[in-house]
Amino acid sequence: MKIAIVTAYYTMGRGYMENLWADTLARNGHDVTVLAGSRGPSGLPDDEAHDADPTVDLRRFRCLRLPSGIRFAGPALLYELDQLCPDVVLWINVGSHFGRQVLEHKSRRGDGCKLVCFFGENSGQHAYLPGAAPLTPHDRWKIRGWRFLRGPLYRRAIAACDLAVGITAETPGIIASLLPEPEREAVRSRFLALPLGYDGCVFAFDPGLRARTRAELGLGDDDFALVVSSRITAAKIRRTLAPLVDHIAEWLRIEPVGRVIVVGFRDAPESDRFRDHIAALDVADRFRLEPLAGRPRLNALFNAADLGVFAAPSISVQEAMGTGLYMLLSDDGSMDHLIASTAQGCFFRKGDRDSLHDGLAWAAAHLGAGPTRAERQGANAWLDYASLYQQLVASLLVTDTDRYIDAPAGDPSPEIVEPALERTP
Repeated sequence: MKIAIVTAYYTMGRGYMENLWADTLARNGHDVTVLAGSRGPSGLPDDEAHDADPTVDLRRFRCLRLPSGIRFAGPALLYELDQLCPDVVLWINVGSHFGRQVLEHKSRRGDGCKLVCFFGENSGQHAYLPGAAPLTPHDRWKIRGWRFLRGPLYRRAIAACDLAVGITAETPGIIASLLPEPEREAVRSRFLALPLGYDGCVFAFDPGLRARTRAELGLGDDDFALVVSSRITAAKIRRTLAPLVDHIAEWLRIEPVGRVIVVGFRDAPESDRFRDHIAALDVADRFRLEPLAGRPRLNALFNAADLGVFAAPSISVQEAMGTGLYMLLSDDGSMDHLIASTAQGCFFRKGDRDSLHDGLAWAAAHLGAGPTRAERQGANAWLDYASLYQQLVASLLVTDTDRYIDAPAGDPSPEIVEPALERTP
């Protein structure tokens, strides 16, 4: 089947949604073409950030880059779509405006082309929305700006698409908030909940890899290693990373076996400042600082760790879960859908030092008696893109049975169940 992925961003070597959908569709025998914006800096080593992907046809288009992540491509994109004449179009990151020509292509071809639109809004991105917090005048201007920049496009995309995909449980409600009240429930019902996932061909628990990587990192058998992974930026340092590291440092002062791996440093001023921040701590020798890593290295580091700690949503959360790593996540609403029970992970209150310390202490004391890494990996397998692909297939077949994507042999649609949350260990 001929499938086009339209996305403003496409960087090889990273576990982003557009990359993994391209890889997964190609592995399942589809003819995949990626229509993407011009390449920007990736922060990865040159041998990991490239456009040489033997599994897909990657075509890039120059685009006008505006603030707030807006990207406009020229008429060449519509021409390529018309020439390609795909059976299915996956439009990822609709809010960037890149690829809005998809709507004209869809209107020309009607049912001859299935359009799947991916939306990724979550509460962390929209803390200024009504109900999230008391609104300041600045918040109200942000709401107006979001509605003006993205609202009309979202309404058009929802109306045109055959399937809308929300990558968090919050996404349909945020998108529906753009519409008049009578229309909101109908819009919510059109969404398929399909979260970001991980590549099961890369991320998996490997006892031998764990032992080798722990030896490389200087971790002893009794050391309890935390991992914090994020692409380090000035905004993330200010909002989440510096407070998180400071709170973990307090816990290290009373936990002699604790060690911390921080992943995501780049050759950039903000990374240098964050290194200096950690170096100034009296427990700095208990931290291991790692550069922004490609997926194989991340897999090794997640295997080596005993606990993943995340104060904000990141694709690294799902990738770490793919190795069976136990998770301690911020309870801000954007990651609730990832954890089904305390056998897989638990939550701490965002910004609450005592809540974080309670979660760290519980994990250090009890993880050895719980499910094995391999068992947790199995419980997290619903986030493997192989399973997410099955869900997409099943939903497209419902819209037009057997016409566009052939379901693979075996179980065609393993159920994804929204978890009943257990917030405390």
